[in-house]
Amino acid sequence: MKMRYTDVEVTTKKIPTNYSTLTKEQFNNEIQKAFSDIDRGDIFTPKEVQAELLKRRRS
Repeated sequence: MKMRYTDVEVTTKKIPTNYSTLTKEQFNNEIQKAFSDIDRGDIFTPKEVQAELLKRRRS
């Protein structure tokens, strides 16, 4: 059976990081990425997070 491009579902879901398995260096890099997000203003209010979670739950 041949598959067409339209038959394949492409997702961009990111698997959450399991912090308990990270080395100290990997953990520090993840924390630095979070601080960089904050410095750039890439943050969300609790209401925005709640709205997004509810939206995803319904779909």
